[in-house]
Amino acid sequence: MKTGSNVRVFASASVCIFLIAVFNCATVPRYEEVQASAKSSLNDAEVFFSQKKNAEAAELLRAVLKVYPENERAKALYEKLPPESKEAVSEISYLGPNRGKREAEESSLLAKFAWYLPDRILDLLDILSVNVKVGPQFGVSAWVTRGFQVTLYTGNTVQLGWFQKRNLGYTEELSAEAGLGPVVPISISGRSMGTGSKDAYESFVFHSPRKKIYQNYRDYWGMGVKAGVVMGGLEVEVHWLEFFDFLAGIFTFDLLYDDLAKTRSLNFTSEQERKLYLLNTADRILHPAEIREIRREFPDLNDSEKKEIFPSENQIEKVPDKNPKKR
Repeated sequence: MKTGSNVRVFASASVCIFLIAVFNCATVPRYEEVQASAKSSLNDAEVFFSQKKNAEAAELLRAVLKVYPENERAKALYEKLPPESKEAVSEISYLGPNRGKREAEESSLLAKFAWYLPDRILDLLDILSVNVKVGPQFGVSAWVTRGFQVTLYTGNTVQLGWFQKRNLGYTEELSAEAGLGPVVPISISGRSMGTGSKDAYESFVFHSPRKKIYQNYRDYWGMGVKAGVVMGGLEVEVHWLEFFDFLAGIFTFDLLYDDLAKTRSLNFTSEQERKLYLLNTADRILHPAEIREIRREFPDLNDSEKKEIFPSENQIEKVPDKNPKKR
């Protein structure tokens, strides 16, 4: 009797996951928007490279290559980047969202001394994230890394709290997941806003740190628990890599590239951030066949010369008047 009940619960969860996977839709960018964003971002990446701002160039180039991996201009720029910037473009980070999106920058001894205490406080605050979930939800989940978890949870919630990497704000998330260990079918769509921003849109079964969701949205290496009933819930997570970064920081080592004394933030305009977001969204939610279709319809990322809307007088062919007026 008990076994039959468990089977029904798991079957219901599986159906829920399937339905959310079908209806869980983010705003799909138009093909021409993706191409225009890629062209503009590639132009900006070349400008950043000429200004020796390699981190900004690498971040934009990485987004462009997700959609146009064979573009000659993009590949040529990639070859010019220094080794550490090439790694940022081409390799999946096993650190995921734990690694700060900042550029290494050497500071004076006085600046390092001034930032030492603030950096240690910020590293300490990075260790724990807590948020309250509001919205229809039901279930519970616990994990010691996402490779070792037990989960039966579904919800459509707004989450308020302190999220990883110093993000004080809110998250809108629609998710369903059920399983044990690394085999947990999941469908999730989420967006975080506040002092930081991130988003996710993905469905898969086997969890690993190489998944897109663990590159930017969730911490694969964290340990935590969440539970929700009806309209309320709570999630708490400890980020172990942040804990080790805090310990190393006491001895002035910055494992996760997030100390203010040794790094600087990436300097993008709001328009550059919008186009970067659009390219990353296209990579997440469009099928590979759709990405190929974009390249077929809009293969060119070069700036084309502006065409004249009206021909000049020299270009207008003079047509003889077939019915000349009589004087």
